[in-house]
Amino acid sequence: ADGRWSGLCRAGGTTVNRLGRSQTGTNALGSRTMTGRGAALNMGGGKLDIAGGATLSGATGKILLGGSAGELNIGGAVAMTGNGTSEKIDLGGGKLSLTGGGAISGAGALKGTGAVTVGGTGTTLTISGANTGLSATVAITDTNTLRAGAFNALGSGKITVGGELAFTGNAAAAALVNEIAFGTGSSPPLSFANASGVVSGNFTGAGGQINLTGPSAVDLHGETRLTASAFDVAAGASLTA
Repeated sequence: ADGRWSGLCRAGGTTVNRLGRSQTGTNALGSRTMTGRGAALNMGGGKLDIAGGATLSGATGKILLGGSAGELNIGGAVAMTGNGTSEKIDLGGGKLSLTGGGAISGAGALKGTGAVTVGGTGTTLTISGANTGLSATVAITDTNTLRAGAFNALGSGKITVGGELAFTGNAAAAALVNEIAFGTGSSPPLSFANASGVVSGNFTGAGGQINLTGPSAVDLHGETRLTASAFDVAAGASLTA
């Protein structure tokens, strides 16, 4: 284990194998910073709580959850940048919980199967790059917001919207292939702002508020199977079904 420390920094070229050990609750790390080429943490299917923020930078720095038992919980803001060739977090079938908001940028920062939860209270997480290697489910819990800068920023897994999901761009004209399931409650919103392209995934669930603003042009190719829903298309935007 990394010990009951307020924070931990990994320099380039260092690899730590946790061999399935867990470090949670009162033993949680205060923060984690990994910089430089090749800084890596292999959790080996263990559990790790980081009470503060987590920063991953450098060409090949990464965290590998290591199987379905792997669980990484980050309570503070995340700051990660993918470079298109080396992921920052490989879920490997495990669970990733982000409850402090922050920003994940660049292509390929997230990869693998498993489950991602965007939680906390009133947090905002921005994911701006394409994550085509991510097939994990994504759940956005009530009061929290996920802003995606591309239609493929969340990979291909099912997205459950309990808070707010906002697409704020789609420069590469990628298709949105994810199933989007709206949770129960006060019509969780799905927004397209300056985000145009084809939506081939299905909309399912109890229904939500779907908003289009700015020069957004959305073409729905998937099925819309909502028990209740509302569409608000502002001037300058278009919706084709």
